[in-house]
Amino acid sequence: MSITELYDSFSDVEPTAPELPPDQSCSFFEQNASPKGQGLPKRPLYNARPPVYRLAAERPEHRAICFLAAQGLSITEIAQKTGWTTVMIGYVIKQEWAKELILEEIHKAGGDAVALTLQAEALPSIQKLIELRDSAESQRETQRKAANDLLDRIYGKAIQPICHSEAKLDELSDEELAAIVAKGKRN
Repeated sequence: MSITELYDSFSDVEPTAPELPPDQSCSFFEQNASPKGQGLPKRPLYNARPPVYRLAAERPEHRAICFLAAQGLSITEIAQKTGWTTVMIGYVIKQEWAKELILEEIHKAGGDAVALTLQAEALPSIQKLIELRDSAESQRETQRKAANDLLDRIYGKAIQPICHSEAKLDELSDEELAAIVAKGKRN
């Protein structure tokens, strides 16, 4: 890409959005949010810097840059893969539409996959605990632990009170210190 082409791809003026039919007046993000209302929450990135230049138009290579950034590649790695300069990569990924696209791709690839995997494994895990609890071959301690784990999943862990006492250890006798140590070993 020549310097002239690079210069022409930037504009100090915000591009005007194309006229959309009334039913498509929402943003790209709103159009592509998940149908169950579980789309990516709209919040800005922490301490994100605004772009120095606003790109006049999105091009296919810009989208490829966003997909590589969503995969976790650094600006340098993206530049090596695409042949673009690190400065140009930085300009692209700082665009508002690029940030939305990157976050959306990260959300699609990570957040939903983890949640779905955990949800899919919940029932088999509970069934395994029941199997361990009810198995005659399991040791009694394993059965007890499985039963407690099931109860914890249903009702939550029981409250475990902790008592603190303040003592000046340098003022205690050796017998008193030994009693404290012995009590700690029993608990």
